[in-house]
Amino acid sequence: MSARKKVIKRTRTGSPRLPGIFGAVVERITELVDEEYYGEDKIRGELLDLQMKREMEEITEEQYLKAEALLMKRLEKAKEKNG
Repeated sequence: MSARKKVIKRTRTGSPRLPGIFGAVVERITELVDEEYYGEDKIRGELLDLQMKREMEEITEEQYLKAEALLMKRLEKAKEKNG
């Protein structure tokens, strides 16, 4: 018995490509989510908001540092993704 390899097309994110219009919709939603999450301007805006919250004492220094570290990691990944 010969083994046949099943070829699965994949999206740019590496997930299996779904057939038809449903697959196109899911792929577009994935792209929009990536743009929102990894948009450099969006992340910079979140950093500014965070800084304002700290200056207005709405958050503690510890909260600020944790959130800033997460946002800086996101920004670094965004720069890698966006070239």
